[in-house]
Amino acid sequence: MPVPALDARGQLRYGAEEPVTAVPAAVARDALDRATAPAPARVRACTGPHRGAWFLDNSRPGNRRWCSMETCGNQAKKSTWRGEQATAAH
Repeated sequence: MPVPALDARGQLRYGAEEPVTAVPAAVARDALDRATAPAPARVRACTGPHRGAWFLDNSRPGNRRWCSMETCGNQAKKSTWRGEQATAAH
């Protein structure tokens, strides 16, 4: 697993003896953390177009739909707006 350490400038860096195996291990660890989280009902699939991401919905109401508002949420809202504009134009 990647190990945290401070470099000569005092910046936090992560390193591993075997980085090729450390990366999949870190991904697997994060996936298992999500799957065994205290609130597994809050683990959701992103509903954005062309996405297969999963995320932990930590919003207060628990109704988040996208893994990221900056990417998937923005794309979905633009798509909805364009559809409404096209309907209104006819």
